[in-house]
Amino acid sequence: MRVIITPIVLLSMALGGCAKDPSKDVVAAKVGPTKAAQPASKPAAKAPEKPQVKAAAAQGIALDGSIIFIGSKVTGSHKNRFSSWIATAEQDDKGELSSLSVVIQTKEMQADFESPTKWSAKLETHLRDDDFFASATHPTATFQLDTVTPVSADSKGATHNLSGRFTIRGITKAISFPATISNSPFAAQAEFSINRKDFGMKFDGKADNLIRDGVVLQIELKAK
Repeated sequence: MRVIITPIVLLSMALGGCAKDPSKDVVAAKVGPTKAAQPASKPAAKAPEKPQVKAAAAQGIALDGSIIFIGSKVTGSHKNRFSSWIATAEQDDKGELSSLSVVIQTKEMQADFESPTKWSAKLETHLRDDDFFASATHPTATFQLDTVTPVSADSKGATHNLSGRFTIRGITKAISFPATISNSPFAAQAEFSINRKDFGMKFDGKADNLIRDGVVLQIELKAK
């Protein structure tokens, strides 16, 4: 979609002022294409080994918490949350995070959930349609963890870097972002931004009230 900004539009934006862009206050996730899996090489033959007792299978930890997304435009922002999602984690024998899976029902959301207005229901309907999440054809968004890397705690308290695969609207991207993780019981928090256009959300909005590309994700997960 091509948007033409006229001098009159620019003047109205200047006189009205621009609302703060919340995505500028958080770290941007590293997003890129996923890499194709490499075929495994054929293992060399080796002598039979004595049977060993298998380690107990990792137990999935059901998670609770909140998944919030904040989008903004020239005149303001909207703080929304997904109301239906399932997340599970696994920990290794040392109690460290080894697996994390999140499945979100994109149709189930609450727009402006902290301070709803008469326009919030209309916004929810728009977010579900093809301009944004395309919930009818892509009912879920998912994250699957691939690697966890400890890092020196930064000013916001991040303890690890999480890398995995993030799928929205059927588009899967490799993603990496900082998170604060604690164990016993398991809990994780992360706040970062993504570019919505990386996942096919290219609707620009009105010429005099453009929608910004950066979307903030605020994620809090904890063992039930």
